[in-house]
Parts: sequence; C-alpha cells; structure tokens
Amino acid sequence: SYSFCTLLFSIFISMRDLKRLWKLLGILTAIVAFNEVAIYDITIASCFLKHPLSSDERYLIIGDPQLTDFNSYGQREGMILRATELISDVYMRRCYRRASSYVRNVIFTGDIFDGGFKANEQQWSNSLTRYKWVFRGPSRILHVPGNHDLGYPANENPTKRERWERHFGPSNQLVTTEVSETDILLLDTTTIDSVMHSQGRVKTLSLLDEVRQNRSSQKQPRTLVVVTHIPLYKKGSERYGTNTSWCGSLRHSSSIEMSNTVRSQQVAYQNYLSMEATDEILSLGPSLVINGHDHDWCVWDHNNSTQEHTIGTFSWLQGNPYPSMSLLNLSKGKAPSIDVCLLPSQRLIYAFYGVVFVITTSYLCRKRKFRIIPLAILYSLALFQFLILSERV
Repeated sequence: SYSFCTLLFSIFISMRDLKRLWKLLGILTAIVAFNEVAIYDITIASCFLKHPLSSDERYLIIGDPQLTDFNSYGQREGMILRATELISDVYMRRCYRRASSYVRNVIFTGDIFDGGFKANEQQWSNSLTRYKWVFRGPSRILHVPGNHDLGYPANENPTKRERWERHFGPSNQLVTTEVSETDILLLDTTTIDSVMHSQGRVKTLSLLDEVRQNRSSQKQPRTLVVVTHIPLYKKGSERYGTNTSWCGSLRHSSSIEMSNTVRSQQVAYQNYLSMEATDEILSLGPSLVINGHDHDWCVWDHNNSTQEHTIGTFSWLQGNPYPSMSLLNLSKGKAPSIDVCLLPSQRLIYAFYGVVFVITTSYLCRKRKFRIIPLAILYSLALFQFLILSERV
C-alpha cells in the first residue's frame, strides 16, 4: 500500500515533498488520535486515580446531559442539526463509556433531553434511541425528571409524564442500599410548586409524607441522600447579590438569579424551589442533597447541617465550557461525600486544531509547498470523520 500511495502522490509532488508529506501526516495522526481518543482515557483514568474507591458504594452522578436537539439552538431538521447532535452525542458517549467502566451505579439529575417536553412521538423516539446509544452500558441507572423532560406546572402534560416514566422509571422513588445503609430519595420537583393538585405534585408530596413518617418511627434514621432536579432555595444567599463566590471555586457562571416566572397563576420557569418546598425536603433531615438544572457547580450548607451540591452539566454544548461529572461515595456509619471530575474541554480541543492548522499552513506556504496543503487537510478531515463514525460501531 505504501508503494501504491507513493506512486499516486508522486504524480503531483516530488519525492522529497512526498517524504515531508508522510512525516506531516504522521504528526497530524498523532494529534488527532490524542485529542479524539487518548485525552478521554487519560482524563477519566486520572479522575479515578485522584479519587480512589474508599467507600462501601459509589454512584456516578450525571447532571443535565440535555441531548442537543431541535430545541437547543432553534435549528431545523437537516444536516447541520444532525451534525450538531452527532458531535454532542459522541463527546458524551466517549466520557460515559470510560467512566461507567469504573462505576456500576449511575444517577441522572434530570434534563435528559433538551426538547423532551415539546417532542412529538417521532422526536421522542429519536431522542430515546440516541440516549440508549450515548449511555449504553451494563450500569444500574436511576433518573429524576427535569423541566426539559416534563415541563413546568404551566405546561404539564400527564400523557408525557406517563411516557417518561414508561422508559425511565418512576419519577418519584425511594432506593434503599443495604451495603452502606443509605436511603436515596429521588424526587420529581418539576411540579412541586404547582398551585394546583397536579398528578406530579400529588405523587411527590405523597412520597415525602411517606418517607417522613417512616423516618420518624425509626430510633436511628438511616443516612438519607435526596436527589432533585431543581436546586433548593438558599436562605441567606441574597446578601451576596450576584456574586457567586459562595458557590465554591468550581463555579464558572457569574451569577444566579433567585427568580421564578408565573403564567396563568402557574410556575412557567424557576431557578430555585420555593421556601415552602425547600423546607418540606429539609424537614426529612437529609445529609446530602444533589441536583442539577443550573448547569454549573454550587455548594451550599443549609442551617440543619444538610449540604447541597448542584452538579455541572455533562455536555459541552449546554452553556458551560467546563463539563463535569461527580462521584457520590456512600459508607456505613459515615457521611456521604461528593468528588468532582472535570471532563475534557471540547472547545479547547477545537481551538488547538485551529492553532495547528494555522501553524501548518503558514509553514508550508513559507516553504512554497502549496500542493501539500490540500492533501494534509483532506487527510485530517478523513481521519477525524473516521474516528467520529467509528463510535457508531
């Protein structure tokens, strides 16, 4: 094959330039392979080396993957939308496939789809197929619904709720882990602040009452971890204004707005739960509350010794340039803890490709090797496409 390629390229370029081309293609192969394969292996392996398993149980926590779709950027059906969906899916698949090889239990904090609450049956089916491909693995997966999955009270649809539960399990459930003697309460908070007794709100409040009664009857209540989608109201955070330094060093967004939008006397959007809903949840005495929704990190200690972790998004196309995942550690007789792992920055990878392109092109132009430039570009694009499409296997 080497002889054939040499003969083919020699028609266009000299033998001396051909040797230079092979050397350049070797460098480009190493660059693309590192950024499309090795960097994921290194990043995920480093995460688990930095945070070795020292607990009885561990859960991988994934926040707001929000599979990019028609709702994300207002794109119409076509090649551009399919390409956007593909690069989004491939990134998360690469991260998840490697991370799930270390952890068998997974919890999603909601917003699995972006336009799930708007999707018709065909769009939902397409998104579900993509989800199963991206997050494929032998893991035990638990979900709570998000507002992009089911909507808010102002646009709640019981049929779509039933559709979601049919594929992802109950929107409210209590999971008991015997190894670490911990209860994990998964709560649907998308309609908990509804002014009407909607189906979702009734189910959520019913489970809250059941858990409260069970815990009050226990001499020594078990450790409780609550997972919601929408963050809790943070009493006292108002004094910081738009300054988010209190959220911790992992936060990149500049501010959090403590605001809700009401339409026809129903919640149409909210950044936080109401104080009433927050008090209902905190009255259970959880050691840890985990949620998403905000797409960025925030840690807050509530007055009753409950620590809340808002998890950053798992996707690089959801407004946070530093996607991440977290590890929930559970041990018998110990307080649960959270470890954070940043994922590869896809934007930096693409920026690096841009720098390589400029340097390579400038060098070849200075050497007046113009014929090599299109060959190098075509090869790089073909290699990049091969590595992307190979994920489909």
